[in-house]
This record gives sequence, C-alpha cells and structure tokens, in this order.
Amino acid sequence: MSKKTLIYLLLFIPVLSFAQTEVASLKEFASDVKQLTTTLRLSDKVYVTEVNTDNQHFDLTAIDDKMNILWKTTLDGYSLTLGNFKGKIIAVASTDFGSIKSKNNTYKGYLIDPATGKVTLSKIIYDNQQEYQESPYFFHAEDGSIFKLAVRQTNLKRKLHVGFAGFSSVDADASETKDIVVMDFDEQLQAVNTFHPAISDDVFITMACNYSGTLFIAWYRKDGNVNVLSYPQGKTQPAAQINQSIEIHNGDSKKTAAKYFEFYPSVENQNVLYYSILYKNLDNDPELTVSKLDFTKNTKNAVTEVFNKKHIKEIEKAYEPINKKLDKPESISGKLLVVRSIKEENDRLLVFMSSRVVTASATFSYGVWTTEGSMLINGYDLNLNAKYHQIFPSHYTNTGLFLSTGYHKEKNTLHVISNFETSASLYGSMDLTTGQWQSMSLIPKKKLSSYDYIQSSDVLWYPNGFIIPYLKLRGLMRTSRDIALQQIAY
Repeated sequence: MSKKTLIYLLLFIPVLSFAQTEVASLKEFASDVKQLTTTLRLSDKVYVTEVNTDNQHFDLTAIDDKMNILWKTTLDGYSLTLGNFKGKIIAVASTDFGSIKSKNNTYKGYLIDPATGKVTLSKIIYDNQQEYQESPYFFHAEDGSIFKLAVRQTNLKRKLHVGFAGFSSVDADASETKDIVVMDFDEQLQAVNTFHPAISDDVFITMACNYSGTLFIAWYRKDGNVNVLSYPQGKTQPAAQINQSIEIHNGDSKKTAAKYFEFYPSVENQNVLYYSILYKNLDNDPELTVSKLDFTKNTKNAVTEVFNKKHIKEIEKAYEPINKKLDKPESISGKLLVVRSIKEENDRLLVFMSSRVVTASATFSYGVWTTEGSMLINGYDLNLNAKYHQIFPSHYTNTGLFLSTGYHKEKNTLHVISNFETSASLYGSMDLTTGQWQSMSLIPKKKLSSYDYIQSSDVLWYPNGFIIPYLKLRGLMRTSRDIALQQIAY
C-alpha cells in the first residue's frame, strides 16, 4: 500500500467504521507483564483473562460486557491452561519457569469460584523428573464436564542447546517420543483412568480430544501414512485406528513435515476427526489435503486442491469487496501458504490459510520484519464438498512477531478480526452458509501507538460487541508487554 493510498484510507476511517462504535478504553490494563496467555468465556456477559505477570505469577481477571473489572486473583506459577470444569474455573501452571529451561515438569492445578475469584482447591496434579522437556496437552469440554491432561516426554534435555534448527541433533531429540501419559481428573483434581498409550517409532504429530473425552493420537509413518488412534473416554486401549496415505514431496524430512498438520475433532459427530495439511506435490506445487476420518464406520474421505499461480489468481479475481473503500487483498503466495487453523461451525468446515515471510531489516535494531498477507478461507460442507473460497484482506508487517487472527461464531455469522498495517484493525462478519461478507470495516487504534498490536485470538466476544486486547512490546529484549483494552459495540 502506498503512503498516498494509506492517507486517503485513514481519512475514511469514520465512514468505514460505521458498524462499530468505541465505547471505552482501558489503556493500562496490565503493565510490564510477560504475556496475555488466554481468555475464557464464563457466560454471555463475563470473560476471564489469564496473564503471566512474570515467570512465577499469573493473574486471572473477570471482565463484564461493560468492561468492568469484577474481580482479580493472583496465583503462583507460570500459567499453562484455563478452562471450565464442574462449575468452577480450572487453571494449571508449572511451578517453575526459566529463560533457558522454560517450564518445569511439575504442574499445579487451581479450582476457582467464578463468582468471586476465590481459590477453592489447589494441588500438584502432575510431577515428573525434570531432566527432559515435556509437552502438555490440556483438554476441557465447553460444558465443563471433563478435564484431561496428556503429557508427551521427548528425548531433549532441559538445558541450553547450541545448534541450528534442522541441522543439529536437537531436532531429532525433540521429535523423539519417550513416553506419553494420559490422565482424567475428578472434582477434587484426583487423577483417574491414568494410562500410557503405546509409543510408535513413527513421528508424533499431535493429540486432540473431543467434548465427549475421546482422545485421538496421530503419528506420521515412515511409509507416508498418517496413523490416527482413538481412545474413548475411560478406555486405556484404542477402540479404532485409521491409516491414510499423505505423501509429502517438499524435500522436508517427515519429522519437519509433521508440524504442518492441523487436526480438529468434530463437534457435530463425536466419532469424526478432521485434519488438513498443505505440502508440495510431485509437480512442486502447493497442494492442500482436507480429510475426514469416521471411527465408527472406519472410513476416510479426502479432498485435494492445488494452489498454483493460475488458481490463486482466479480466487483473487473472484473476490468481491463488501466495502469499496478498502484495498484489494494482498497477493497470496502459494509457495508460502500454510494452514493456520481448521474449524467446524454449524454445517460448514472452514480451513484458514495465509502466507508469512521473514525478512532482514536494515534499519530495525531487532533484526527482522515479519509480514503476513491476506487470509484465504475455504468452506466445505461436512462431507467435504467445496462450497466457497473467500478472502479476508488483512495484512500487516511487524517487528519480529507473527500475529493471530480471531474468529467468533454467533448463530450463522462468523466474526473475524485481525491486525491491519499499523493504523487500525480489520473486522468483518461473514455468512457461514454462503461465504459472503455481510460487513467489513476498520477499527482505529485511537490513542494507542502504531506498535500496539491485537492479540486477535483472545478478543472477548459479547452479544453487544467485543473487547480488543492490544499488546505493546517493551524492554531491551522485547520480552515484556503492556496490555490495553478497547471496547467496541456493534
């Protein structure tokens, strides 16, 4: 975007923002903290934010739809997850965190009264030896009926490692799986149904869990097959497994390729798991595979789409801007296209993709610029029949960070928000059935600086509007942040 175009665009911000009105702002919600970790919806009118204030403490803050602070609670540890469980809030934190060793392998659980923020129970829920790095996976049902923890132990020791990614034994050790332990918890945070799934010699991809408590564990086999096992709630042995061939030809090792998979357990059908991956095919073109695994029928169904230059140009040309004052989408690079997330909303399966690039900076003291282009959205029905392509014309350049895009479903509308250059945020609402944009506008930052960015994945969504968390990097190493809140009404 040229400077002349940007100035012209800024003049139209009041017009473009007709659908939203800034109600209030809280510029100093949190100062000099480590990170806004996540947000949790308690009801239509109340959210809870979780902020790591330093390496040893975190804050939980309840905020209503008027941006009133209802309560604030400070807890010990480095926060790892936040969820609903049995009518309480559950928070889990590692008991120690360091800049070199990261989190330790001892996790403390807290149960908190959602009305008052008072801790009703706290205890160590997991404690293992501290030599190796471990990756925890936390699963909560939206209705609070289950809380499950799965921990994968790698062969990578918790110490300072010297080497380059892809060229050292660090990658091999990190990708090796020494053990997996799975635990369910009761109302007193007692572990029940603890078991160790069988470990494969293949490359571990990920674990996912649906709202009924069924755990899915995915491995990428040496013969190019994805192998997914399902463990129903309360079972210590897999009830079913499905293999599907996904042969990747991008020159990456299978250990590297495994990180590009995105998995999503179906909400509509508890026996179905979706996944997607973008990779280079035999013609060296980017190819998307979206797959549906049905563990009751023991079936697998996949669709593919090649994003060569011709096809991407066709998608860009077909884009119809809902707001004529906004620029056209940034050019989408197929070679850099990666799936960012996959979601099932109503009777649609949505796959979100974007292109990212890192470039060296000649003027910026921290060394790199990070740039992300527009978001490409594929819409399918639940049988993987393609229904639409859509583009969300967000784009930004940032100083060293890749930023998230936020989504929120309300009835048949998908609300989308993302960073947009340095002057404003981009907001749009889309009809899920048709894929057509209903509205699109800019939200100016007002009194915030151009260095404040949205943590879009943690926007607080209410029936009458939303609250945007803006984060600003600070400190010599830019490892701390200031957090400001901006309330927007529909």
